[in-house]
Order: sequence, then C-alpha cells, then structure tokens
Amino acid sequence: MVNLIKLYRCSKCLFLGIAFSGVFVSVSGQSTKTEGDSSQGSSWVNNSILDAAPYVNAERVENRGIIEAGTPDNVPFYFFNTKYFTNSGTINIRKDFEYSTFKTENQGVDFEPKKAKAFHNRSTGKIVSIADEFSTGSIIINSESIVNKGLISAENAGVLAIHGDNVVLSRGGVEIKSGPDFEHPNGLDDFGRPLAWGYNLNYLNGSTGPYQQRRFSSNPAGGGFLLVKQDWGVRDVFWGLRVGSAHNGSTPANVFGFGDFYSFSAPDGLVWQEIASPYALTGKYSPPYGEYAIWDGAITGVGYQSSFRDNFIKIGDDYHETYQGILLKNTGSDKVIFDSKFVPYHSPPRNNPERFFYGAVAGFTVPEGITNVIAGSNETRSIYIIDEHPNIGYGANGLLVNSRETASTDFGMPQNFVVTRYKPEEYAEGVPGGYQPSFFDLSRGEQDTTTFNDSYYGFRITNIVSRIPFSELPNPDLEQNNHSSQPGMVSIKAKNLDLRNARIRAEGGIIIETEHLIGSTNAVLDSQNLSLNLGSTNGLLVITNIVKETVQRFTGGVESYSVAWANNYKTTGNDLIRRGKIFPGTVEDPSAEITVNLHYHLFVIDAYLNTEVPVTVANLKVNSEAVAFKDPMNITELLSVNAQSLSIHRDLNLGKETFLGSGIFSKTEGQAEWNAHVAPELKHFTNYASVRIPGQSKFGTDRPSPYKTWVNKGLTYAQDLFIDSDYVENSGKIELNSTLDIKAKQLVLQNGNIKTGESVLLNTENFKMRFQTNTIGSQLVLNVSNVLSDGGANAQNIISVGRGVIMQQKPVAGDLLGTTIIATAPDFVNQSIDWNSHDLGVSIRGFKNNAALGKLILRNGKLSKFEIFGSEDGENALYVDYLEFTGLTTDDIKDGNIPILTIKEGFKLYFAASNLPAEEIDGMYNGKLRWVKEYPGYNSSMPLYIDGTDKTIRVNRSFRQSISFDSDQDGIANGYDLSPFGNGIPKIASVSIDKENKISIKWMGLPSSLYHIEYKEKVDDTEWKLLTEYFNDEYIVREINHKEVLSNKREARFYRVLYIK
Repeated sequence: MVNLIKLYRCSKCLFLGIAFSGVFVSVSGQSTKTEGDSSQGSSWVNNSILDAAPYVNAERVENRGIIEAGTPDNVPFYFFNTKYFTNSGTINIRKDFEYSTFKTENQGVDFEPKKAKAFHNRSTGKIVSIADEFSTGSIIINSESIVNKGLISAENAGVLAIHGDNVVLSRGGVEIKSGPDFEHPNGLDDFGRPLAWGYNLNYLNGSTGPYQQRRFSSNPAGGGFLLVKQDWGVRDVFWGLRVGSAHNGSTPANVFGFGDFYSFSAPDGLVWQEIASPYALTGKYSPPYGEYAIWDGAITGVGYQSSFRDNFIKIGDDYHETYQGILLKNTGSDKVIFDSKFVPYHSPPRNNPERFFYGAVAGFTVPEGITNVIAGSNETRSIYIIDEHPNIGYGANGLLVNSRETASTDFGMPQNFVVTRYKPEEYAEGVPGGYQPSFFDLSRGEQDTTTFNDSYYGFRITNIVSRIPFSELPNPDLEQNNHSSQPGMVSIKAKNLDLRNARIRAEGGIIIETEHLIGSTNAVLDSQNLSLNLGSTNGLLVITNIVKETVQRFTGGVESYSVAWANNYKTTGNDLIRRGKIFPGTVEDPSAEITVNLHYHLFVIDAYLNTEVPVTVANLKVNSEAVAFKDPMNITELLSVNAQSLSIHRDLNLGKETFLGSGIFSKTEGQAEWNAHVAPELKHFTNYASVRIPGQSKFGTDRPSPYKTWVNKGLTYAQDLFIDSDYVENSGKIELNSTLDIKAKQLVLQNGNIKTGESVLLNTENFKMRFQTNTIGSQLVLNVSNVLSDGGANAQNIISVGRGVIMQQKPVAGDLLGTTIIATAPDFVNQSIDWNSHDLGVSIRGFKNNAALGKLILRNGKLSKFEIFGSEDGENALYVDYLEFTGLTTDDIKDGNIPILTIKEGFKLYFAASNLPAEEIDGMYNGKLRWVKEYPGYNSSMPLYIDGTDKTIRVNRSFRQSISFDSDQDGIANGYDLSPFGNGIPKIASVSIDKENKISIKWMGLPSSLYHIEYKEKVDDTEWKLLTEYFNDEYIVREINHKEVLSNKREARFYRVLYIK
C-alpha cells in the first residue's frame, strides 16, 4: 500500500527510468560507474546542451552546460538522491524545480525530502524559469550549505525559496522577474510589429482583433456572459455605463478651456459599482472587503491635456460633422509621459453607420524606464487604453467579467474599453488630433433633447502578475492564505546568512529569516513588501542596505470615461464655405438651408500613475544584544525587538491605516503601538531619525523594570507617550496628539521641541531644560524633587500652556530664570497656576533656589481669568522676574485689582518687573502681589554706567526709573538722577555708636565689588592701616554695614572706605 501511494504521487513528477533495477547513472560528456546498487559516491556531470529534462540519480550533480528542463505536462523537475550540486551553466525551468535530497526506495520516491548537503551556483551559473507570465512556478532550494554567486530567477507569478543552514548570497542575484511590457515579443506579431488589440475584423478604425483572443464566452454553447482576460497586473476597480440615456439639453457633456488646461463635466445620473477594498478609487472602505458599493455623483475634472479632431463629409444628400476629443492628465509621477492618438478609419462596405468616428487611444509610458537591479538595465513600462465607444453601435455596449480574478466576487469592465500593457498597433499607427475647437463647436446642436451613451471604468495596475484580490501586501487580508506562498515571493531562511553585495528582487515580497546576519554591506533588496526576522550572535545587529525607502515600480490608478451623442443644426452653404467645411461650387444654392448631422465623442482619462512605491515591512523581528536600524522602515503588522539596546538612524513608521465607513474617519491597525510586547527586555533606546507611532507608546511603564536610557535626538510622533527610564533626554522633537508622561531620575530637555494636544507630566529627581520650546495643549505638571535648572538667563526656554501649570513641590535647589511660560485662557475659561515655592518675602532671596521663573505671560480671552495659588500646606509663593498681562494697560486696573487675575489666600505673587506700572500694582490683593524692586533679573533689569569706577552694572529697570525712590539720598528721585546709586566712590551714608560702644559704618556697595576699610589712630598719621575688606558678592546694589566695638583705651580712631575693584 505504501509503495502504491508513492507511485501514485510520483506520477505527477518527472520520474524517468523507474523500471531499471539497481543504480542508474546518466552522464553527459563523461562516465562514472558507482559500486553496488547504491547511488552513494556517484556523480553526474553535464557538459553539453540537453533539450529535454534528464533523469538524474546521483549523489553529486554538476551542470556545466545547458539543460532545458521541459517535462511532460510541465510536471516538476527534481534530482534524485543528490546531496551535492554545482552549477556553472544554465538550467531553464519550465514549471517547478526543487533541490533537496529526494530518496528513491522500493521503486518509489520519498516525497518528504531531506535537506541536501551543498548547493553552489557559480558566478556563471543561471537557474531561470522561462514559463509564461501567467504561470505559477516555484524554485525551492533546501540545503545545509548554499552559495549563490550567479543568477536564480523565477517568473513573476512564481515563488522562490532558499532555505539552508549557511547561506551565502554575496555577489549573486536572486529575482522574481518583472512582467513583460511595452514592445515585448508577446505584444508583437511574427514580423516584429505591434499587434492590434481592438475588435473589428474588417480593419475598421485600425483594429484587426478580435482582442487577440482575450474575450470569450463563459458558455460557448450559449447563455453565458462575456469574459475578458486582462493583461497581468490589471485590476478592475469600478465600472458603470448607460445606453440610450436622454439629456434635457443639446450638449450632455461640457468641455471648457484651451491648450492643456481643459475642464470637463459628465451628464448627471451615472451609477457605478465599486469593489470595497483597500485599493479602491472612489471610496475608502473598512473590512471585510469584497462587497459591492454603489456610487453616483458628479464626474468632473480640471487640468487636462487635450487633443481634438474634426471631420466634415457628405454622404448622399446628408452632411455629417464630427468632433472628437481626448482629455488626459496624470497627477502622479512626472516621469510618466502620456499622449493620445486617433486611429484613422477605413471605409467599410455597405456604408456602416459607425464610419464617422476615428478610434481613440491613450498611452502612459515611462520612457526612461524602471531600473532592474538584477539585470542592471532600465525596463520601459506602459499602459494603453483604447476606447471603441462610438464604434460599437449605440445599443451594443455591455459589461465584461474579468476571468483572472481568484476570489468569488466578479469584477467587470465596459466592453468599449480595451486595456493593454503592450504598445498596440492602434497607438503605433495613430495620428495626433491637430484641431483646436472653438467654443461653439461642441455646442452647435439645436435639439433640446439629446440621446447619449456613456461608460465609466476604473482600474489599477500593479507589478504583480497574479494577486488574490483586495490586497497587495505580502499577507492578504483573506482567511487561509499563507503570505509565504503568494505569487512573486522570495523566501530566504538560514542560520547564518551573508547578504553582502547581494542583489535580490521580488514583485510580491521578500521574506528573510536568519539567526545570524553576517553582513549586508552594499546589498540591494528590491521589493515593496518585506518580512524580516534577523539576528546576530556577535552582539550587534545592524540593519542596513536591506530596506529601501522606495522601489521603482510602475503602479497606480486610472479612471476612464467615454461619452458619445448626436445632434443636428441648420445652416446655409455660405456658412459652411466660410467655415471651410465645403468648397465653393459644391452646392447649387449657397443661401439655401442645410441640415448638418452632428456626431460627438469625448474620451477622458484621469490617471494617478507613479514610478516609485514605498517599501512596507509587514513583520520585523530582531534578535541581538544591540540593534541599529540604519534603513528607513514602514512596519505594518508586527515589530519585535529582542535586544538590550536599540538605536534608530533612519525613519521608522508603525501601523497601517484603515478607513471607516465613508472614509472620512480612519483607524490605524497592525503594529500601531509601542509597548512591552514590542521590546520586553530593552534597556537603551536612542532615536536619531523620525519615529511615528500612531497609537499609544509605552517605554518602560507597562513592565516591571524601567528603561535605563531613553534619548530622542530626532522626531518622535505618537498618540500618547509614556516613559519610565532612569535617564531621559530630548534634544529633538516630540509631537503628540495627546499626553506626554515622563518618569525619570535624570531628565534633560535641551535644544528640542515638544508639542502635545493634552498635558505634559514630568516626574523626576533632577531636571535640566535649555533652549527648549514646548507647546502644551492642556496642563504642564512639574514634580522635581532635587535639582531644577535651566542654566540661567540665556536658556531661552518657552513653554506655552492651554490649561495652566502645576509645580507640585519646590525642588531642593534650582530655578527657571531663563524660562518663559505663556499661559493662554480661552474665552469664558478660568486657568489655574498652582506653584509651591517658599514665601521668602519681598527679598531677592526668593529668586535663588526657589523655583523662580524668568517670565510669566498671561493671555486671556473674553471673560476669562487666571487663578494663582499654592496647594501645599503653609505659605507658598511664585517669584517671577517679569510679569506680563498681555493686552492690558493702566486703564484696565480698577478698584485695586487686575480684572483677569485672582490670587488666593495663603499665596503671594512676587515680581521684579511688569508691563503694568510696578509701583502702582505693588501691594494689590491685600499685599499678595508684591514688587521686589532691588532684584535686577535678565528680564527686569537695565545697564547703568558708574562713572566714578568706570563700571557698568545692572539694576532693576522699574526701580531705576522710579520717581518715588531716592536710593542715594541725594534729594533727587532715581528717575531723575544721573547716578541714582552714587558714582561708585564709597560715600558714607551713616555712622553711629550704640549703647554698647559699637560703631556702625554704612555705605552703598556696587555688585561684585571689593572694598577696604582702613584706619589710623591719629589724624596726622601719614599711614592708613587695613582694618578689613568687604566683597559684595551679590548682583544688586546693596547697603554694606561695618560694625566693631570701640576700645575705651583709645582716645580716637579715624576710618575711611576705599573702592578697590
């Protein structure tokens, strides 16, 4: 029974010579005889040209010649009992080829093959599938050692698999072929001329079809429907038509414009069907796909390139005037060149009524070609659309059903359209229009009711010959479909893989799995769909030269519309002569009335065709201690990082977008989030590029242990971003739709930008911020327990908040004196500022190590307010260098209050300067708003030259300009005094002796200045002695007070104060 099963299965493979007993060794060019009945040790070598598939049963096989592996009924081709294979010649595969060790036993074949020992395709070796473009063949290589330095090539609809332990593809080529196109031999006749793809057998309108046998009945016996066999990669998307429709007016379709700037609108009421899929042209759909959607609406467009022709003939006593136009545009790649032609008709017998129109054809080509990285050449790509609408008769148009779709849903197209990738004879022999219509030409008809025919057809072209509908991804969104066996796939699986200088091209996708990637320097992987499972056993995995940002492919969508109608008008022979339609003398009475029959046809194409498509990585799994992404990647389905460290050097995008309902709203599915499942053991994350995560991003917050470092030097985009890491740094951009939540020991925001739609929550021990711009849609929450620093006045931090600020606690040390907070309250909204610094009174001490702020700008809307308070127990305060009330003036101050500001009990707001008069608002709110006039901050100070010391100092601007204070007590108010703080030469302000015989000497000290106090015992002593020195280490002009106890033994002592430096 077992042998019978094996024999039955063998009947579907090539198994010649099975009747021989013992070992049969076929040798071409040399002879080798093995011992006994075993193939072990035997060899088979081909040095010649074999035009039929040989039967090979040997342990070692080598091909140096040419093998035409054509088999009966195109059954698969195998070697039997082969463990070692070397190829330096050519093997042409007609169907399937698999290299494994297929053992023969008991006159049967073991169809559970074992992994062979070695496969070596030398630099001159070629293993090439030569099936037609619609055939699905496979090339499978399964061996412990695989070396390819030559070419392995499968057809477009085939599958190519290379599975081994040690795989070296360096300097070799592996490809799924691109489909034939343009002037490919498949589109030429026996004399090398383009084929005609139209209908008419009698060469009417340049077509000698019928359609190259691409149209046929589903039931030749009758009663079936008409099928069409589309060219490879042509996908029907929508279709609709009308026959004999009535229009209330003389001109159903409207065309306006000049040159290459025409606009167009079709008659209303056309209904068309569309297949719901991710690649629709009219609507955007959500799964499940495959249902029909019914559409109606306006069919219009602008910006068309035009081509027109006209014709005027007389048949018998009837005059016929014909106008035809072709309008084209492509909104895709500029490399796609498009043009249109009219196909001259040939007068048929019996005055066929369709003789008035030429054929119409449009072509879209890429003349510079699409680069083939395997062949190193450019392949011209093209698509041609023929419109036979006016030539098939008014009542003959109908729908065709696509015979090549593999799903249960039928796809259709109107019969009047012909689509081909090959350059048709209709285009090659066509002529340009060469006529510029006047405004009246397209609206000469005088009949108010017009009958017309029109059709509407949309299709896509892809680089895939055969594809399960509704998806062009490696894993289609249909059940029970394995993405690894989809047409056009290359699958490479290895323990150790060397891709250095390898060239791999696939049309469906490339799958690579390896435990250790030896290298990929100068590799070229050319496919728009990738699935990668990569590892490294040496501690560092670098993904480079594996994923390209885009690949060159000719793809896109085309929407075609055709309309034809008739009308007539009355005129005279004189008018026709004047317009050049007839010659003088051709009518007996030029003034007599003549009826002219009008014939109109418009062919409109709106295309979106491109020469490049983005590369998508469906799955990416990486395994190494450290991983570096140095290729740009769009990862849709799965990202798995099994590493301690990850650095991103090129753009990384996650997830895939799916539209909901009408397509106005969408959601992102697949790998749309970053969480512990993505990187369960990751400790170090660094981004130098752009990372886009459409969903929530959780870096360390959803697992037991946080990250060690999280560094963003590029752009991080996400819905929400939650980070738990010992060290967090942002010197790039963070853009979020919602919330940023950071928990860290060390947080550095420097030279970067943060923009969120909701709140920012920063919980950290130490926080440094410098040269940072943050735009926060809602609330900023700061919780810094140890050190808060922005580096001082030149930090240039700007924080804009839409819902207020919370400083949860005063840090141990540090301030934000180089930071500006802009708080904006929308109309009718109260915004709160909860700040919990210590209240140190009206003193400059409040501006040091007290979370003092450089600038607070309050921007209010209509009837909005700002509430400032502290939530901690005790007296809390906020010290601000500059306090700005945007848009307010002195006139807005009423009843001792600022209308937009509320300061709650237990809180004080201190400021050094304001856009409102400091002296006037000082003390408002029952002393809860106070001016610290001595503080000369970066935003509140001005320079002051001290002539006595030739020194410039900074002083509080409002204090300097005050007309109420006289700081040097010279009787002149500061605002009028040229030296309100003295000339720098110490001037004793007062000398006093108290009851304890203690002397007090006071003078005004300049900032950062050294003073000596000297003395002598007698007035006539010539030498002064140094008593002590004082250094004003503060940055304000302050009073210095020297105190000492006078001795009762001294009769007198004389003092002087000197400015040193």
